[in-house]
Amino acid sequence: MKTINYSFGVDLNRAESLAQSFGGKVEGNFIIVPNNIHTGIRYFLNYAPGINALYIDATYNDDMLFKQDTIDDNYIGFYFDLAKGQADIGFMDSSYPVGKWHYDLIILDSSIKCEYFVKKGSKSLALYIFIRKDIINQYLTKKKDIKSKFNRLMGSNGNSIIRLEKMSHDSFTRLMSLQNRDANDPFFDLYLIATISFLISNSIGRLAADRYVLNTVDIRDLIPILNVQKYLFKNIDKHFPSIRILAQEANMSETKFKNLYKKITGETPNNSYLKYKLMHAKSLLEEERSSIAEISNQFFSNNAPYFSTKFKELFGIPPKEFVDKLK
Repeated sequence: MKTINYSFGVDLNRAESLAQSFGGKVEGNFIIVPNNIHTGIRYFLNYAPGINALYIDATYNDDMLFKQDTIDDNYIGFYFDLAKGQADIGFMDSSYPVGKWHYDLIILDSSIKCEYFVKKGSKSLALYIFIRKDIINQYLTKKKDIKSKFNRLMGSNGNSIIRLEKMSHDSFTRLMSLQNRDANDPFFDLYLIATISFLISNSIGRLAADRYVLNTVDIRDLIPILNVQKYLFKNIDKHFPSIRILAQEANMSETKFKNLYKKITGETPNNSYLKYKLMHAKSLLEEERSSIAEISNQFFSNNAPYFSTKFKELFGIPPKEFVDKLK
């Protein structure tokens, strides 16, 4: 296994530093990486002052462990990651599965040290966007109540932003569409800029939405809730566990668990569990790995009408019509 020590940030010099950590080089907007590490592309772009992005479409040829050093703690990283294979992100002695079948959007404060493991043969399609915190504050200027809570999260020593979730359907579609563009095309930057613009607006908008209760949360309370999320992910083919069982997983009282879960994720455990099932079902349909009937039987107690109703509520289209559009 090869270990890479690196740092991200909004400083363009980070691209050169990242290339050196790979034993590679920078050519134009490309970070050229030796083939023994991965084949494919790493492409960085200065979107605007204080906002940079890194696009990755590559297959790893070795087991890799990326260790992120915290040099610049003045940005928030939005990691859109549709890896196929085994990929895990870890911090504070806990690790979480990342990729198309797991968490595919990680929002992480740059002050938090993390590690990223990817297994040989895994394919990565990802877009990382780094935004300076004061720019996010500017975006939230008109949302004074949310902004004050957001400032406390980013400014206190005991609280930091960590969010692991599934990206929106529109964000997923935009990222998949970008993969069909040739990075050597002279218009590629325009496609990339358009994608970044949408993802920034969509993601920060979701953070600022009323359903995200951005109260200060001690990071020691974040990890148990994230571990419960991982537990729910691993058991999406079963019935919803009771709140009592989930509270035991988090080593909390039921009241504390329910309050913290909603506070951190913006959703109830039941709603999260249903969304995970539906997002996984959509991926199975897209990959043609399961039929509607098989998904209904495995994940929704053979209740096809219920599956169809909930699928339409989340994605705006019934599963049969969704499948027809894929043909």
